[in-house]
Amino acid sequence: MANSVPVFFAKQITTLSVPVTDQNRHQIKKDSDFWSAMYLMLAFVQLFAFIIQGVLFAKCSERLVHRVRDRAFRAMLRQDVAFFDRDENTAGALTSFLSTETTHVAGLSGVTLGTLLMVGTTLIAAIVLSLAIQWKLSLVCISLIPVLLGCGFFRFWILAKFQRRAKAAYDSSAGFASEAISAIRTVASLTREEDVLKTYRDSLAVQQRKSLISVLKSSTLYAASQSLLFACFAVGFYYGGTLIAKFELSMFQFFLCFMAIIFGAQSAGAYQ
Repeated sequence: MANSVPVFFAKQITTLSVPVTDQNRHQIKKDSDFWSAMYLMLAFVQLFAFIIQGVLFAKCSERLVHRVRDRAFRAMLRQDVAFFDRDENTAGALTSFLSTETTHVAGLSGVTLGTLLMVGTTLIAAIVLSLAIQWKLSLVCISLIPVLLGCGFFRFWILAKFQRRAKAAYDSSAGFASEAISAIRTVASLTREEDVLKTYRDSLAVQQRKSLISVLKSSTLYAASQSLLFACFAVGFYYGGTLIAKFELSMFQFFLCFMAIIFGAQSAGAYQ
């Protein structure tokens, strides 16, 4: 379905690139209306396809989350007392684990899995289709795929690393806050509210300082991915224009290969 987009786009561009005369203007309008209707048809097909996909994967993910939470809580109940005496296994940290960490598997069986299947099949089909249409331009565009995928991968790797560091810090602060609230009567009787608040603020400030470097790295990689994207566009347009000038490539073939591979790789890099 997604591979129909470059075909429709190339056909529409080819139709609109024809010089308009009194003899062909009605035919151009008719062809343009037809490919516009194809886009409209694709919109409805994609609407129902994504609804069905979302419902099926959501059902699977909710069942998986239910099983993970049940087994995680069962495993906690079977631990000995020494397990709960550890600093990383406070009541707040374990509660946070049950409420947030277990929901992460929903993405594995839901949206993430569906996206990986869709992007993978789309990219493979785009490569095969483009090679069948025009192998020279396709090989040049295929050589740019690792650049586009690499930019997306490293950007999200930095973001995931930042999230893991933030989780560790916020679990500690959440556990401290949970213990302070649980013992609020003792804290109030000893008038230690300001000390507790200061300790909580200090833990948040430490995480803020540590996250600055990760944010800068992530922003740098994001900027590089965006700039390299247009650099890949430049390479594709340059080589495509060269082949068109040599009459080795038609307008339809160029836009089909370019749209299928470059935009497919860009989508795959964005969804990693």
